This record gives sequence, structure tokens and C-alpha cells, in this order.
Amino acid sequence: MAETTLKLAVVGPCRTGKTLLCRAMAEQPILLGEMAYQPTAAVRIQEISRVLGVDRVKVQFWDCSGSVQYQSYWPVLAKELDGLLLVIDPSRADQERELETFYRNFAEPNNLYTRQCMVMAVQVQKEGGGLGGWQGLQGGLKKLSQSYVAINPNNPAAGVQEAYSHLDILFQGALQSKKEALESSYMNQEDSQPYERRDSRGMKASAGPPNPLSLATPIKMAERGGERGAFSRGFGDRGRGDRGRGRGGRRARGKKDDEEKWVPCTKLGRLVQQGKIKSLEQIYLFSMPVKEYQIVEFFLGSALKDEVMKIMPVQKQTRAGQRTRFKAFVVVGDSNGHIGLGVKCAKEVATAIRGAIISAKMSVVPVRRGYWGNKIGKVHTVPTKVTGKCGSVTIRLTPAPRGAGIVAARTPKKVLQMAGIEDCYTCSRGSTKTLGNFVRATFTALAKTYGFLTPDLWRESKYTKAPFQEFTDFLAKPQVTEAKEYA
Repeated sequence: MAETTLKLAVVGPCRTGKTLLCRAMAEQPILLGEMAYQPTAAVRIQEISRVLGVDRVKVQFWDCSGSVQYQSYWPVLAKELDGLLLVIDPSRADQERELETFYRNFAEPNNLYTRQCMVMAVQVQKEGGGLGGWQGLQGGLKKLSQSYVAINPNNPAAGVQEAYSHLDILFQGALQSKKEALESSYMNQEDSQPYERRDSRGMKASAGPPNPLSLATPIKMAERGGERGAFSRGFGDRGRGDRGRGRGGRRARGKKDDEEKWVPCTKLGRLVQQGKIKSLEQIYLFSMPVKEYQIVEFFLGSALKDEVMKIMPVQKQTRAGQRTRFKAFVVVGDSNGHIGLGVKCAKEVATAIRGAIISAKMSVVPVRRGYWGNKIGKVHTVPTKVTGKCGSVTIRLTPAPRGAGIVAARTPKKVLQMAGIEDCYTCSRGSTKTLGNFVRATFTALAKTYGFLTPDLWRESKYTKAPFQEFTDFLAKPQVTEAKEYA
């Protein structure tokens, strides 16, 4: 059963429960309290898998920020949408004008049908169902389907089931529209082929006798002289070398299967795939560079989570004017002693986030944890005082007693949580509003935790062979890969 990917934008005013709803649907922990509220920086992406009848879909929830300071990102985030979910707070009034703004910026550019859009009122910390005094929208958006969901952060399971009962209708509408768009695209491709008169043998009708060479398989040469020599750009037949003619950048079938199958291109990747290397710590022990992000995914798997810290526009002055690109800062971690930071700049937000995630996975480093006093229970804090610096920002991490929590600003607190630190005191100075430097300084401090040799690490060194030396015979054999045939 093939899996179809649906891109669903979750938009609405600030503090309406968009992030809470997405995290509950993705079965991620929900932060409680006023201090735990962290506004979305441009976008957060959550993925879930769902079975709709005979179809299996992977839904990407694009949790977009409702702040007007990120309004310039909306055209980029709204590209190739398959559905739209408008989230409102039923206890607040006068939200219809804001919802109409979101609808104009996200639904109308993609020509979404009514079945692809839904308005959902999210009530937080309320038991039971019912509209709770909310009478629904009465303006121009009353044509859209409207639903109500009550989510208790302490026990979100009941609210998630109620949300799925409504969202499955939205998923069905988005999936049906996507299928119709693909069928229309294929029909347009067939109709675009020119009609040619042929005789009874299937040859082109001509006045003279047929050319004997034409009975063989025709050789397609470049139809646009002086561009690519004898290699065609796939004009009309979606050949290799170009994207062909279809409806706006849709993915070709079968590409997902190729992406899921990992074919290592480095010696370290081959050893990992064949099970010669058992853990990431063995890689760190011999200081082997990681050049493939699949190596980290192989060991950490689903425990590795990513978080977009910030997306900021950067500009370059050229002769043609200013060239704007987007810079993404992404942190990945398993909350169990591994943390990575990635930075990527690209023309589109999605491309920048994807590249930053890959860069962060390849830069994952181990984080040493320890105790504040007696060594009772599990490790919970940094073992020693460590300092990290980037630009003008300096941050100092100090061990804290169990139960103290993470005493830090929002930016380093998130990084420390993803590294698995439960208790820590912090002290920072410099221009901490520069979030990129603040994140990198925290990451540098955590990477230094294994740079201090405490007495409990004073052990007799036992020298062993490096993996490249131990498995020399295996690496000398040629790598066998599956051959692919192209029609």
C-alpha cells in the first residue's frame, strides 16, 4: 500500500492552541504552565501516519506562526498546500477578521476547495465536549466545516481521538483533491502530444517509400540546438534530464522508495550498515568524521527529535538588486546525551529547514552528564562548570541539585532539554538577542563536557585497532549495489 504525503498548514492567531494540538496529534509531550509557552518561530513541522480506508497517508502538520512579524514568510510556507486547518480559541471574540486574512494568504493562492479547509476551535484544559458557548463563525468563512475539540494537557488521549474524528474528513478531502490533480496532470500530458497520421504498419504517413532505418527504434536527439548536445531535456515525455511538463513540481512516483533505501558512500557508512560498528560511542572514540546523516539515524532512530530554533531572512546586494534567502537554525537531540546543531541558508524555508536538519544530524556530539552531590539515581546535570562562547555571547553552565530544574532563558533551556540535562544553573552575557550566537554558545558548552578529565575517568588505556584497520579485508571488497533499469 503506497503512502501519500499531505502537506497541511495549521494557522490561526497567536495563543490559540495550534502547537498544543500538533504536539498532541504527534504524541509528543505537552509543556504546561505559562513559562512553558514558546511562540513558534515561523514554522514547526510535525508528521503523523494515518490509514484512510485503502489509502495510507503521511500528514505533515506545518504549524505556522500567527505573529505578523513572520507575515513575509507566508507565501513561502503556503506553497503546494494540500489542506488548511484554521485554529481559533472559542473563549476569545473578534477572530474572524484574522482568520479571513489567513484564508486569503494560504487557501486562495492554492485554489483549495471547501473540502480541503476546516475551522477547529481548540479548548485547553476542559473536560468533556460541547461547544462551550461558541456558536461558530457567522462571516464569510461560515461555508467551511467547523468543529470543536477539548484537549486536557494532562490526558490528551481523549481529545486526540475526538480531533481525529473531525480531521479524517479533512484528510479525505485533501487526498481526493490531490488524486484529481494528479489525474488531471496526466491527462494534460497525454493531450499535449501532437496527433500524427500513420499508415497500416504504424509508420508515419509520407509521400515516398519508408526509410529502412526508420523501422528500427528511433533515436531521440536534442530538439533545441546548441543547448545540451545530443542529450534531450525530456520535452513532453518526462525523460531523464528534466522535470518534464506537469502540474507545478509534483513528486514522481517511486521516489520515496529510493530515498528510504540507504546506499552508503563512505567506508564508515558501510561498516555501520553491516553491523561492524555497534554504537555512536565507538565512532567518537576513534574521532572518525561522520559524512552521512543516515549513520546517526541508524543508531538513534526515532528517539532523535528536531526543533527549529529560528528562521531569519538574509540579503545580499547584487547588480540586479537584493537577493533574499532564509537562514534556519535547527537543533536535534534524543534527550539522552546526544545533541546536534545545524545551520542552513536557502531560497525557500522548507529547503533551509531540511538542509539544517541534515547538517545537525551530522554534527551530533555526545554530552557528558553527572551529579551535583551524592551519586544516587540517574545522572541529571552537567558534571563540571563549562563555558561556551560564540561572537559576543558567553554562557556558563553550572551543576545544580536535583529538582532545581533548568534555570535559563528559553533558547538555552530548549537546547539543554534536548541534550538530556534536567537540572542546571546558567549565566550568560553579551548580545543574547542574537539567537544564532546564543544557540551555538550553548552547543559549544555542552560539547566541552567530555573535555575535562575527572578522576573517575582515570583508567588504564587499552589500545585497540581502529575500525578501518580492523575491518580492512571487508573494506577491500567492492561494494555491491542493486542495478537500476530506466525505461
